Amino acid sequence: MVQGNTSIGWPKLVMLVAGGGCSLLGLAVLLGWYSSNEVLIHASPALPPMQPNTALNFWLCGTGLLALAFGWWSLTAVSGVIVVTVGLLTFFQYMFTIDVGIDQCLMVIEITRQPIFPGRMAPTTALCFTVSGFALGSMSRRAQHQYRPLVLGSGAVMVMAIALAMLVGYATNTTDLYRWGPYIQMALHTTFGFVLVGMGILAFAWVDDRAQLTGTPTLLPILVGIGVLTATLCAWEALGAQERAYIRHMIQAETASGGSIRSALETGLEAQIRGLQRIAKRWESAGRPTQENWASEALLNVRDFRGYQGIGWIDPTFHVRWLAPIQGNEEAAGYASAAERSPADGAIHDVGSEPADCQPCHRSRPG
Repeated sequence: MVQGNTSIGWPKLVMLVAGGGCSLLGLAVLLGWYSSNEVLIHASPALPPMQPNTALNFWLCGTGLLALAFGWWSLTAVSGVIVVTVGLLTFFQYMFTIDVGIDQCLMVIEITRQPIFPGRMAPTTALCFTVSGFALGSMSRRAQHQYRPLVLGSGAVMVMAIALAMLVGYATNTTDLYRWGPYIQMALHTTFGFVLVGMGILAFAWVDDRAQLTGTPTLLPILVGIGVLTATLCAWEALGAQERAYIRHMIQAETASGGSIRSALETGLEAQIRGLQRIAKRWESAGRPTQENWASEALLNVRDFRGYQGIGWIDPTFHVRWLAPIQGNEEAAGYASAAERSPADGAIHDVGSEPADCQPCHRSRPG
């Protein structure tokens, strides 16, 4: 687009619409902040607000596009310098974890509105404003450059692709598309503002390309490719974040499941041990029971706790005196040198005088 020769056709109309829309959006949000009007600040109470610096930059971008459409090139240059400065300073704050004091330069933001970095725009917002500011500065130059249409068009398509990716994230409730990592997320109406800014820059690049070439512009295929690549990278980053979140969720679920299994095992073992302790305590308090009563209680424990293979009474000389059941435990029963087996009840009968003190033992099934 040659200095002072702004097109009167559709590119100028697009620039007027984009510039007017951005200016009104920025002014409306700024008015909302100063009047505490939640409707103007938030697209919805559940969604993040547009920050004051973001609204100011949209007003400047809109002013720059309108000035460009009417040939006021110096005003466009001033707008571009301010926009790119705010964008770069915000990036520096994220990169070096510092606060240069620009987040609340327009007004003091309540911390409850934004838990971290009150008043600071999202990193993706800062990126788009940096690109837009450089584009406005390049558009305000009098002299044309051979590659200016390509550079401007690439920047415009990148900004629009990022904004559309964020918009799709809101529409599909895919949080990772509009919120990268632990940082602040881009507001919903911010995405519409960047679509307008991208359209205005792209219209200028289109006319600028036509002014340098004869015939059909060659810019469209390249810009389409850049837009597709940018959208693909945004989607790839979002899908990667979702995959990492899913892996973390699975690890946490497995850890919780492992803790539940361990708790269940501990509870089961405790119940088994208490059963054996009851047999021993009953023996201590009421004296030695009859072999039939002892075997009956031991068999009940074997039946109720399937981990048992058998329960026996071992005297202080480590001889097995009683054992229930005998079937399947013939090897253990062989250690009862002073006992004989009874085929009637499946236990080892006492054949002599054993010491009064004793202890129950159990044999568990393998595995």
